[in-house]
Amino acid sequence: MRVLLNGDRNFHIAVYDLKSKEMNVWNSDEKDTSVKNFSVSPNGNVYVPSFSETESHQNIEDFNQNQGPFKPYTFSIYNPNGFKLKNVGFIRKHIQDFSVNSNGSKIIFSVK
Repeated sequence: MRVLLNGDRNFHIAVYDLKSKEMNVWNSDEKDTSVKNFSVSPNGNVYVPSFSETESHQNIEDFNQNQGPFKPYTFSIYNPNGFKLKNVGFIRKHIQDFSVNSNGSKIIFSVK
């Protein structure tokens, strides 16, 4: 799930264990990187587009004043335990929704 911690302005990914009823928040120390969304592939890897909250606020002001370029989302892949495996790439569009194909080789997304 995507959670907003008390006092933070950026979203994190959290995993809730149904047996233990405990929640594990990934990268809870991170105060600038915000998770836009996520998708879990069949092999359990988690695909995450994220962005900098600081850059996002500045970007909105720049875009509204100058119609400047959109700052990119970073696409990353995490293992099921929250360890970042790699950054896949950057998208300079506003992502609405996305999904990962069954073998994890392609990401399909809609943009605004």
